[in-house]
Amino acid sequence: MAAPESERLSLGLVGISWRHASADRLAQFTLGREDRGTRLRALAAALEVDELFYVATCNRVEIAFAGGAALGVPERRTRLLEHFGADVEPRVLRAWAGEGAIEHLYLVASGLDSARAGESEIMGQLKAAAIECDAAGLLGPMLRALVDDALRVARRVRPVTDGHVGRASLADIALSHVLARLETQPGAVALVGVSPMTLHCANALVERGIPTLLVNRSVERAMAVAPEGVKVRSLEAFRLSPDLVSAVLLATGASEPLFSDADCQRLAKRGTRGLPPLVVDLGVPPSLRPEEAERAGMAHIGMDNITRAAEADREEALAALGEARALVDAALDERRSRAWTALVDPTIVELRRRYADRAQIEVERILTQELKTLDDTERQALRRWAASLSHQLAHIPSRGLRDLAASAGPEAAAEFLAVAEPELAQDLRRRLVHP
Repeated sequence: MAAPESERLSLGLVGISWRHASADRLAQFTLGREDRGTRLRALAAALEVDELFYVATCNRVEIAFAGGAALGVPERRTRLLEHFGADVEPRVLRAWAGEGAIEHLYLVASGLDSARAGESEIMGQLKAAAIECDAAGLLGPMLRALVDDALRVARRVRPVTDGHVGRASLADIALSHVLARLETQPGAVALVGVSPMTLHCANALVERGIPTLLVNRSVERAMAVAPEGVKVRSLEAFRLSPDLVSAVLLATGASEPLFSDADCQRLAKRGTRGLPPLVVDLGVPPSLRPEEAERAGMAHIGMDNITRAAEADREEALAALGEARALVDAALDERRSRAWTALVDPTIVELRRRYADRAQIEVERILTQELKTLDDTERQALRRWAASLSHQLAHIPSRGLRDLAASAGPEAAAEFLAVAEPELAQDLRRRLVHP
């Protein structure tokens, strides 16, 4: 049985990922970090939603929303396309409502929808995205609980995925292209941007004794994290006067290209052995435009190439992750049961109150008739006994309703109540649609 109708109508998610779109298409939905808070609020206004959660990585953009105007997910997908001015067919944007949205976010958080199956980096990216959306005033109670749930599921799944994660990370695949170039064109490597990917590559290159340069807008930040033996330069200085390098690997969060056509021409002349350097670009959008690299005579390997290489390893990893998928399914069942039980809880409270009221009415009737000779102490004792008995008698149907709702859904609980308590059944059915 599906999740409550109210949840299906109020919760939605629209996403685009490496599985159905190129890096160029992903870039059309990637918000720049510089003014992301303002742009997130503008997006929420365009979608007419009360809550918004937005996460963008090099492989995906996911946008979850809740509350607001009574619009369906297809309508909001259309609005999203219009807001971004994206030149893609609507079907490229995948959409989910209610429990489907929850399941998708669980899979994303667990790394089971990643190009590198089972990877855990996405957990940190989701946490960072939640902080951004919260700072923008867009992470309300429904989406906050959903993100927290997704991260809990990911932590539960991680012991399984840690043993079977895809062998090659995206950074490893990017590095393999660099190392292959160094076999025929030895020399130094420039890493542009301070990110987990560039730092991973920096450590790997230093271990191999390869001269490594870390390039960043902020020299201070780069110096604070650069491994020992890595030279640091500012981005501006490197663009104007590039070092002699065999390859350049870029992994930044920039929303615009970092290298102009003139910068590319200068860089192409600074390759070792008289050859242009290789460009490996993990940016979405690209930090160095492929067409400008090509005009300068430099080979450009972008995220699409990296993702295709990761996909070849993904299927093998997924085959070993059946247990992880089962854990996600179990978490969905648990969440569904909690949601169903929460819908029935007010009905159970009212049922207990009715039991107590009826018992009290009957006691007062008896005290005015058959037992009217009892003194005050005896009357109070009888009232306490009746209240205790009503509580005990209400426990059985209350427990039955809760268990029935958890296993078969609140609709089944309403059907169970319909004969003995039709008013309560009707109230519960109304709450299924308008909680």
